[in-house]
Amino acid sequence: MGRCSCSDPQLGGFERRITFIRKHVQTRRNALLLDAGNLFNCNSAHERLKSEFMVAALNTMGYDALALGPKDFTFGLDHLKRLQKKARFPFLCANLLDAKTRAPVFESFLLRGTTQATILVTGVISSNDAKFIVDWTKDNAGNPTVELEEPVHALSQALASQAMRASVVIVLAQMSLDEALALAEEVPRINLIILSDRNNNEDLTHGGTIIASVGTKSKSVKAATLFLNRAGKAGRYNIERFPIVQQMEHSYSIVRLYEELADASKSLGPADFAQPTFHVEQSIYNEPKPSD
Repeated sequence: MGRCSCSDPQLGGFERRITFIRKHVQTRRNALLLDAGNLFNCNSAHERLKSEFMVAALNTMGYDALALGPKDFTFGLDHLKRLQKKARFPFLCANLLDAKTRAPVFESFLLRGTTQATILVTGVISSNDAKFIVDWTKDNAGNPTVELEEPVHALSQALASQAMRASVVIVLAQMSLDEALALAEEVPRINLIILSDRNNNEDLTHGGTIIASVGTKSKSVKAATLFLNRAGKAGRYNIERFPIVQQMEHSYSIVRLYEELADASKSLGPADFAQPTFHVEQSIYNEPKPSD
């Protein structure tokens, strides 16, 4: 929530992010504020407590949607559903299904209309992360409560149900660049894939699909501007990365959340701050290290 201590100059932090949003996002017409997921981290008591305040911070900043990533499921499904009820924005995941009913567990998509077009925003998680998500969301008897559908199939269904309404399709994708390229190939209706892949920071196009990487640890904000033609379809585009390093303006609402979190944390013991004891692949929790 606060600025990170892993770089010089110091980067990130919700107070700096809200400063950026007020100056550069809230002043733009038809702007959508999206988070690509993996917002939460580690199933410790402190991280579970912090997740409540992180949702409150995103509420304060006016986020339109959060796409779920695999790390967001470390608290279990019940806690994630409780967080969704407190959020003023949807948690998106088109390919997470209830194991019994096969209905989407969270919202599959968000629709936003402008004077020029109807924007559909959806989220998907790589099938490679299915094992972790299924394990972390089992019921008390150890039975799976969810399953992860193939992203291509889930997106095809979501888009088919809105075929006449959505003129611009944005996918928040937790997957590798190779998977995103394959997704763009198989679902050519996608205009923009906002990609969360820790090993990729490139922006590129594949056919008619723009693929923009979000970076890591909220140390920057990626802005993708789509220019629509008279038919409301995405034509030209511009992508910018803004490091969150500018002088912040104090936000009472965010500072108050910091204070409330600090007060609530006083009741926790040293063990409540421990890292997770369950096994996860290195790629989920470790940041890529820059080469010397």
